[in-house]
Parts: sequence; structure tokens; C-alpha cells
Amino acid sequence: MGIYTLVFEIMSVIMFFGIIGILGLKRKDYWSIIRIISGGLFGITLEYANVYIADSYTYSTEFFFQFGNTPLNIPICIGLCWGLIIWACMNVSNRFNIPIWARALLDGLLALTIDLSMDTIAIRIEGGLWTWTGIPLESIPTLNSFFGVNYGNFTGWFFVVIIFSALLRIEEHLIREKINKWVSFLYLGIIPLLAYIPLYFFLMNSSLPILWLLDIGVSGTHDYPQLVALLTFLYIIVGVIIILSLVFIKLRPTIRKDVDLLTIYIFMSFHVMYIFIYLVGGFFSEAPMILPLAIFMFLVDIAIHWLILDIEKAKELIQAIKG
Repeated sequence: MGIYTLVFEIMSVIMFFGIIGILGLKRKDYWSIIRIISGGLFGITLEYANVYIADSYTYSTEFFFQFGNTPLNIPICIGLCWGLIIWACMNVSNRFNIPIWARALLDGLLALTIDLSMDTIAIRIEGGLWTWTGIPLESIPTLNSFFGVNYGNFTGWFFVVIIFSALLRIEEHLIREKINKWVSFLYLGIIPLLAYIPLYFFLMNSSLPILWLLDIGVSGTHDYPQLVALLTFLYIIVGVIIILSLVFIKLRPTIRKDVDLLTIYIFMSFHVMYIFIYLVGGFFSEAPMILPLAIFMFLVDIAIHWLILDIEKAKELIQAIKG
């Protein structure tokens, strides 16, 4: 087994069970535990469906804990990371007093701050934690790929996160509050499957505006599927950023500041781990532009967490730790 693959798997498993343990034993926040597990189950089934149906990528066989047989093997830690990332993104967006649908959109953007740099490094670790089918491993962004990552991957990440977080918010604000907790518990058990309905709809129709534009005269000699995927990703993300900007300008929402060390830990761990692997693994000479991208995404997340951080409470916590 490769050392970096092992490091990623061990850190992911420790992070998952460590956070589950703290939420259960210290915070008694059992609903968060159920949400994370639900997200993890969704992540595993989602990855399996992608590999089985789309055949767009395959995972490395170097992982210790896997679901399914090669080439349909899915590392369990990947699903666990899905659950943690969605939960952490929701913790951040919930600090802003904006509508529920706007929080879900913000969740998608927050997840991309991790994915945009993480995936470009992950596909280079010891032959790739996963390998994209038919996508060249390029050192710069091109019309064929984003440093070797399929552009459709980022659109998929965005929709997966906003759809699942929206379904989780339906559980919290509609079912649990207005019906009862047992129906809510049952709902959390079925949304890993329920989420496929809106996800399939959005993924199948997201590129229609771009296909329409291409049909009326926009042409080129580049790889057609990836050109569509790139343009689809850009119009969706730019559109969402504009929408959220208008929401924040109009509402000027208040921010509920606090010190959430678990959420900070999840975001920072992914950034630090992959930047560390990138530097130690010697990938700078192969793709030097990935480093400023990874650092920029890291700084974006630091700025966001600084915005929602209760500074005085953080100082008190530090003083308490010092003794």
C-alpha cells in the first residue's frame, strides 16, 4: 500500500470516528451523528453508482477498506468524507441569517473550496487515488481538463452538496419541528436514496443551455464533452455567486458567531493534508500552478471561518486550554 494513500485513509477514518465520538459523548448531538452517517451512506452509494453507470473514473485498489470488487471498488473513507464535508458546510452556512435555499447554494460553493484543490492533488498521489477515464493528466487548466480533473466533476460536487443539504434542512425545519422525530429518523434513513431523484434531474438538464448555444453557432476544435462540461460549470457557478451576492446585498444578514472547532478542523484538515502531500510528494515540478490554487482556496476558507468566529470566545477557550 502507498504511504500517502494510507495517510489519507487513516486520517479520514480517525476524523470521522473522532467527530462522531465527540458529538455523541461530549455534545450529545445525536441528530448530527445521524446526519453525518446518512451523508456517508449517500457518498458510498453515489460513488458506486458513478463508477458502475458512468464509468468515468476508477478508484485505486490501494485502499484498505473498500466496498465492491475491482473495478467497481469504492473506498469507504471517501463516503465518510462526503458525510463530514456536507455537515461541515451546513454548519458554516447556518451562521448566516439567509433563506434556507440560499444556505444550500452556499453549501455547494463552500464544498468547492475543498474540492477544487483537493482533486487536482488526489489524482497524482501514487498513481492516483482515483483515475479519470480518457482525461489527460495535465499540468495546467485546459479546455480538456482542470489539471487533469473532469470539469463535470465540479458541477457534480456542487449539485450533490446542495441537494443533500437541502434535503437535510427539510428534515430539520419541516419534518422534525412540525411532525415528529420518528418520522424524521425514518426520513434520514431513506434520503441517501431519495436524493438521487433531484440529483439525476439537475445533472441531466444542467448542460441544456450550453448545448443550445453550441447548436446555434458556437463551435471549436476542442474536446466537445469537456467544452460543454466547462461551460456548464462556469455558468452555474457564476450564476450562483451572483444570486448569493444579491441576497447578501439585499438582506445584509446578521452572523451568528461562535467557536466551532469540529467544523474548523474538517475544513483545515483537508487543506493542510493535501498541501502537505503536494509538497512532500514532489508535485511542484510537475504542476506548479496547483500550489497557488490550493493556497488560495485555503485562504478563502480561513477568511470565511474568521468571519463567523467569535473572537472573544476563542480567546477564552485558548486561555482555558493554557490552564
